[in-house]
Amino acid sequence: MLPTQYLTLSTTGSGSTLFLWQVACTVGFVFLTIYHVILISKDPFTFFTYTWNLVDVIDLGLFYSYVYYRYQILTIFCEDNNLQQELAGMPLVYMPYINLQESFQSGQAILAWLCLFSWIRLLKYLSLSKTFRVLIRTLEACCFQLFIFSFLYLSVTIGFTIAFVVGFGAADTTDGLYA
Repeated sequence: MLPTQYLTLSTTGSGSTLFLWQVACTVGFVFLTIYHVILISKDPFTFFTYTWNLVDVIDLGLFYSYVYYRYQILTIFCEDNNLQQELAGMPLVYMPYINLQESFQSGQAILAWLCLFSWIRLLKYLSLSKTFRVLIRTLEACCFQLFIFSFLYLSVTIGFTIAFVVGFGAADTTDGLYA
């Protein structure tokens, strides 16, 4: 389902808070981009040798990809006359929101990766504070255990999938019995 806040850039009402956060986030990323362009122009070779600079470049790439998909949603919405707001209250009019679905899902996937990399960067800076050091050390110690657990969970799930396909047959050959 496509949330309607993606289809408007409202500066009044309940959508104004979301819009202001989007503007603040975009301004922050623009300043981060300017900062990294300056760093790259000073010494390109040294810039790319630091891991955290690469994480920042990935963050910037993901953010601008997300902005592209959001722009693509607005462009498709504005160009299609069947999606205009005056038709929203007419239940007999077909509104092809499926045209926006691919851009929306791609944008959400990119936003998930952007949040993951941003969280990793936040953990880096939280480790500088004495208050959060125990938390960060605990998370670092648990990461390996969580990786092992996810590998075991995935192997058990694949094992059960294979067992059910062998036991009940493929879903397309049993007329949807196991589907």
